[in-house]
Amino acid sequence: MYNSHEFHKAEETYPPKGQFVTADSVSLHYFAAGTGQPVVFLHGNGGQAQDFTTSVFGLAEKSQEFIAFDRPGHG
Repeated sequence: MYNSHEFHKAEETYPPKGQFVTADSVSLHYFAAGTGQPVVFLHGNGGQAQDFTTSVFGLAEKSQEFIAFDRPGHG
């Protein structure tokens, strides 16, 4: 109960940035930017989708759409 309470308290204090989409009853968190040919980014273990927004998203937003998903349980 304590962990659940602290999780919800942190989520209220620091709401997630980005958007959510539901696929097969699973809510997936993602960031999207730009227009054009889509490029999908998947982070490794210990990472999160927001890592890409501070590095590569600004490079090609005008010619490509960048989409970065958080793996379930991350981000």
